[in-house]
Amino acid sequence: SSGINAEYGGKTIVKAGCVIRGDLANIKLGRYCILEDGCVIRPPFKKFIKGCAFFPVQLGDFCTVGEGVVLNAATVGNFVRFGNNCYVGKRCIIKDCVVIDEGAVLRDDMVLPPFTRWGGSPATLIEELPESMAYVLPIR
Repeated sequence: SSGINAEYGGKTIVKAGCVIRGDLANIKLGRYCILEDGCVIRPPFKKFIKGCAFFPVQLGDFCTVGEGVVLNAATVGNFVRFGNNCYVGKRCIIKDCVVIDEGAVLRDDMVLPPFTRWGGSPATLIEELPESMAYVLPIR
């Protein structure tokens, strides 16, 4: 399901059971993205004394969001792959060509540099990826 403020890029696949909370803030999905069954994309928020504010979400091109992923990130770059059952904390910024392993838990406000692989709970850097990953990730 999706709200009014969701914008989908060309050739993006949204499978059944995905929840895209466009009713809270703008959500923009890039081109050639795949959202697997049961993933949730919701805008991050910040609590203030007089309430809370929701921030827009932007996913880049060629992103794959696995089954059961809960995504609260503010910005996701191009060529990013989320393994199944990941949790991405509020306001995370994920740069281009990042792989997040299955079951990883990213804390709030994390910034993931480009060409890296993350895993674990809480997520830690596993390895740096070669620059050729920009060509390999769309194929898988």
